[in-house]
Amino acid sequence: MGVPKFYRWISERYPCLSEVVKENQVPEFDNLYLDMNGVIHTCSHPNDDDVHFRISEEQIFKDIFHYIETLYRIIRPKKVFFMAIDGVAPRAKMNQQRGRRFMSARNAQMLIDAAKKKGEELPTEARFDSNCITPGTDFMTRLHEHLQYFVHMKITTDENWRGRRIYLSGHNCPGEGEHKVMDFIRTERSSAGYDPDTRHCLYGLDADLIMLGLCSHEPHFSLLREEVKFLRPGAKNTSRTANAEQTTFHLLHLSLLREYLFWEFHQIKSKLSFALDMESIIDDWVLMGFLVGNDFIPHLPHVHIHDDALPILYATYMQVLPELDGYINESGNLNLARFEKFLQAFAKNDRRSFSEQYEDNSYLEAKSSTKRSTRRQKPQEFFNEEGRSDLVAFEDSDMEQSDEEEVVESDESSNSPRVKATGDQKPAFDTSSEDEEEEKSVPQTKSSALDCESTDPAGHDASGSPILTATEALKRGLFGRSAPVEAHGDESRRPCSLTGEGSVDGAMRDQHFLATMDDEDFENDIDATWHDGMNRAFKDHKRGYYREKMKYADITREQLREQAEGYIRAIQWNLHYYYHGCCSWNWYYPHHYTPYLSDIKDFANLKLEFEMSKPFLPFQQLLAVLPAASGQFLPGPFRELMTSPASPIIDFYPENFETDLNGKKNDWEAVVLIPFINEERLLEAMAEKERRLSPEERKRNSHGPHILFTTSDVPLGTVQSTLPGVFSNIPNNLAIRTEVDGNTFRIPKEKIVNGLLPGVHLDVFFPGFPTMKNLPHTAMLKNAGVKVFQAPSRRRNMILIIGDRPEYKMEHAELARHLIGKEVHIEWPMLQLAKVDSIATKRTRYEKSADGSIQQTEMSTTDSRTWDTDKNGVEMTQFGRRGIELNDIGLLVYVNRLLGIKYSVKKKHVAVEKQWADNREAAPLQMIVENVAVHASPEAEGPSTVDDAFPVGCTVFILSSEHPKYGYSAKIKTNEINKDGYITVTCEMPPEPELYGAITMHERSYHNWMNGFSMAKKLRLDNFLLSRLTGTVYLVEGTRNNDNSKSNEYRPDETKVNIGLNLKFSKRNEEVPDYTRRDSNGAWLYSMKTLKIIQEYHNKFSEIFDFLRNSSSGNDLYYTDDLWPADGGFDAKKRLKELRDWLKALPCASVQRQAGNTDTLGEGVVLRIEEEVKKNNLVKEELDKIPVQKLGVRPSVLYRPCLFKGNSVPDPKAEYKLFDRVVNVREGFAVPTGLRGTVVGVHPGKSPQDLRIDALFDEEFLGASQFRGNMKSGYRMPASALINLTYGERVRNEKTAPPARAAEAGKEAYGWQKIVSGQDSTVAGRPPQQQQQQFNRQWSNPSNYAPAAPMMQPPIGMPPTA
Repeated sequence: MGVPKFYRWISERYPCLSEVVKENQVPEFDNLYLDMNGVIHTCSHPNDDDVHFRISEEQIFKDIFHYIETLYRIIRPKKVFFMAIDGVAPRAKMNQQRGRRFMSARNAQMLIDAAKKKGEELPTEARFDSNCITPGTDFMTRLHEHLQYFVHMKITTDENWRGRRIYLSGHNCPGEGEHKVMDFIRTERSSAGYDPDTRHCLYGLDADLIMLGLCSHEPHFSLLREEVKFLRPGAKNTSRTANAEQTTFHLLHLSLLREYLFWEFHQIKSKLSFALDMESIIDDWVLMGFLVGNDFIPHLPHVHIHDDALPILYATYMQVLPELDGYINESGNLNLARFEKFLQAFAKNDRRSFSEQYEDNSYLEAKSSTKRSTRRQKPQEFFNEEGRSDLVAFEDSDMEQSDEEEVVESDESSNSPRVKATGDQKPAFDTSSEDEEEEKSVPQTKSSALDCESTDPAGHDASGSPILTATEALKRGLFGRSAPVEAHGDESRRPCSLTGEGSVDGAMRDQHFLATMDDEDFENDIDATWHDGMNRAFKDHKRGYYREKMKYADITREQLREQAEGYIRAIQWNLHYYYHGCCSWNWYYPHHYTPYLSDIKDFANLKLEFEMSKPFLPFQQLLAVLPAASGQFLPGPFRELMTSPASPIIDFYPENFETDLNGKKNDWEAVVLIPFINEERLLEAMAEKERRLSPEERKRNSHGPHILFTTSDVPLGTVQSTLPGVFSNIPNNLAIRTEVDGNTFRIPKEKIVNGLLPGVHLDVFFPGFPTMKNLPHTAMLKNAGVKVFQAPSRRRNMILIIGDRPEYKMEHAELARHLIGKEVHIEWPMLQLAKVDSIATKRTRYEKSADGSIQQTEMSTTDSRTWDTDKNGVEMTQFGRRGIELNDIGLLVYVNRLLGIKYSVKKKHVAVEKQWADNREAAPLQMIVENVAVHASPEAEGPSTVDDAFPVGCTVFILSSEHPKYGYSAKIKTNEINKDGYITVTCEMPPEPELYGAITMHERSYHNWMNGFSMAKKLRLDNFLLSRLTGTVYLVEGTRNNDNSKSNEYRPDETKVNIGLNLKFSKRNEEVPDYTRRDSNGAWLYSMKTLKIIQEYHNKFSEIFDFLRNSSSGNDLYYTDDLWPADGGFDAKKRLKELRDWLKALPCASVQRQAGNTDTLGEGVVLRIEEEVKKNNLVKEELDKIPVQKLGVRPSVLYRPCLFKGNSVPDPKAEYKLFDRVVNVREGFAVPTGLRGTVVGVHPGKSPQDLRIDALFDEEFLGASQFRGNMKSGYRMPASALINLTYGERVRNEKTAPPARAAEAGKEAYGWQKIVSGQDSTVAGRPPQQQQQQFNRQWSNPSNYAPAAPMMQPPIGMPPTA
């Protein structure tokens, strides 16, 4: 379920809400919940606009597994992991599901038709239809089985998945995914022994998860979601990545939102006659969110987030609440009397919005008029919800019919009768007789702007007076409120009066009222600007709305009351759904539109009761929500009901239908005008077909249980693969599978515990959960332009204001003594732990010397500039991105951030070591937080004894670079520390692949790279033309028009095609591996592969080269008819298709781009490594078992993953180079722990912690990628997950070899000792002396390097020449 645009709005209003997920800063969570449908959609159809995209079902399942694995590794829940897939939804949701699926099918077909019209050749295999992600389809049934296999596999193979309760609530268990999660949370909260400080994380893409999390009243609650990028209007952003490793995730902290909401509403505290209760404020805030619309209720007219409806709601709430005797939303129960008073006040928004339209339209009509008659004006046209003036106000004559006649027309598209009111059914908007109650609430006037004389073309009325806006007219005396006559006494300048009465008396009556209002107050006071004529026009407008939108010919008061009651019932159903669970499976809102807010009244005594009923069966929902275009997902007998002309429900599946933006701005927000499902007709039609279902289909058409997985202490046998040949059998299964009844988590309303639980801690800091409580501050709404997303916010932001810190009013030297060396928290309100290294002003730095004294150093000019840069960066980050306002920053505190925590055994005791980053960061003094009360310190949860740290049989890695087995995997044999301080381990000694041949190939490949000048010379091309062809060249289909003959811009209706090779992207600094490289100076280098492609391009399409070479248009606007003129014998359309097909088939077209100047290995080298790895794997298979060696090792040099928390690197000194051999030492990744691999790419980051390594591992595994080779064994790893085996060899060789043997030491680190054994084909069989001579020549020969390319750094200790 979603609330369109809500996520962006709330993120910009409260800028600190979200933070980018960093492994060392993720809070400790107890429970992780996945709204699985977001994962499934992302992994199955990442780019809906690409009609050529195809993906196998096998790959979808693999990607889903990998995505789940990554989310689990990021959060690492300690108690519960709950995966919730959407089951059959309540009828209230099906209306939205139905519209979305009909639109999805239509949009897909439109894209296909457009591609075919362009002559594109589409793949023969069927595209993935996302409508299959609906309960009851074959796809969802198979996914359910595979997910059970996946959980068995993870519990058996990954220690981090053991000891948790893992739930899978599948598609066969009724309920929306996120609401099944909320049912579970409510059940847990009501159970004995529940921890009120449980820490929750919910993953999902829908913005309404914010409201769901808040109404749980669990204070330690965060939402995990992918980074959202909002592009300029009209730009498409439909592409998503199914690779979780390349996705930036954000955590949105509801704990912080609770505190922001305090600042939003804190002003009313002193005005209330009852106690201010933030939990009740939060409940009312959730209720107000419903009024902007969601998946169950259409939005109210003129109530749009993009029109600032939410701030108006909040302002109305703060105005009305002090006048009430309590809160409106009482834990999910609507207090109708209070809600009615609130809506009455908020209903002014209806009149305010209409007043603005009325005034704007009057102004536009006055400007566009060329001639006006002097007759009395008729009610004018008003803009409809889409901004078009096609809603014509009614005149009495429009509604003339006999009193005895009653016309009722059935309209399936709205399920609303068209009724002509007769007799007692008085029209709700009868302009001939005013409604007394409404008249009392509207300021009474004697004249109307509509009654003024017509104006002439110059914008004057008949007497020569100028046309005024509604506001100006009111201030000058129109509509019965007149200003005094102007001093010059010109009677002709008086405002007109249509009643024949003078207006001066009216002015005298209200002159004092108007005089007390400034311009802004006057324009914003709708009561002051409202008048009789506007009131009549508003009624006409609303009558038109109900006629056009809801198909009421002339809606009666009784029908309007039914509309109002239906809307209130919908609000209460929503509240029950959020707070208590589904109260009715068959209730739904039976209209595409809602009534006007001002028409929702007189409901204080309404009785709101719901029939629980029961959920649809899966096939019933499929028939209710799918279009005929997706009928293949239903069994044959039911499919006939969607397609056969004889079907009794064929009208439910229109092929053509309309949509209505209804005030929204984006197509995806439009109302889909298709008929609602009639449940009785649907079930009756299905009953005749059910007997033809197969037993397997009958099983699919049933509800199922939740499934609980727990951990067994002993193996339980083998779990069979659910996809033989792709997934392996799971021997020694450790997962216990238990079925849990689907109704277990649907507890009665009276058992639900509402509000905060007793014993919850709100005044202490839970690490990772931000809070504002630790720093004095104020808050204010400002138009500050905070840049939360890609552009500055256009609306107001809640700015947090931090003043000076009185406790730091001391001499700088004294402050340095107080702070330096102390652990503090930075980045308030996120509160990250750091250690103070130094402090500095622009002129002076204060540091602590070795003896502990404070050393004061004057800043150099360069240091002062650096300080200025740091200060500007702090200000830009704090105010420009996070909305935190600081006084002038005169002093910066330089800190080292906490990376992680290490538990090490020293003298038979476990010691805790905090690991700090090497690089210093600047923080403003005003935001330094000391002495934070922490609820549970992370280090308190670690092992306390040697037995806990190193239990017998656990896997460890040797971490001393001086040890010959550095990085090797070992098992603890005995954990008793002997008298020499050692414990015994058994270490595996696996054979290693030979890499010398691959290294040689890589070095030789350097002469294949050329700079642009050399490449152009070889190709006999102009250097500029080479640069263009390897980048982007746009060609427009069609003929150049005179309008754009001298323009570089394309018309919107023109189609452009890129005929460049897309091999380099200078602005983005991206290159294509194997084809282009960017050196450290920014120059582009081209490979021989690129040369061959350009040669082939020229051979096939030489006319393009000639055209571009001879083009003298002076711009980049090229047209197909210019390139291939018809009089030259060319068929431009055919030639363009041939070119596009050729470009698409190029091998470089499918190569993933990478950042410029990235160190990677080419395709040929990677293939050679794979060849050697496969040879080595055969050697291992031939061994009876891997050789094992018993060793005595000091506990302090053993690495066990669970003894390291955060983002700490196993060996911070290790450097990574191409061809280095590495081993994965962390659990939670798709890569099996202990698996070895070879570095094929190095991706530096902004800090050492951001370093990423492309490792080609020795064995394929689930979730792996292909790195320019054939083996699916590649993975991009953080340095914190690896130990570099080759680095250890380099360090040992440097220390043991004298300077004269430095070159030999480097060679040994790259496998020289293995090469001389004769196993490498390039040197095998030669005498050792000749082998060594060849190796020396390879390293020393400068001809192996291209002059234009930087030389690869040789191994440590080896000179580039002999």
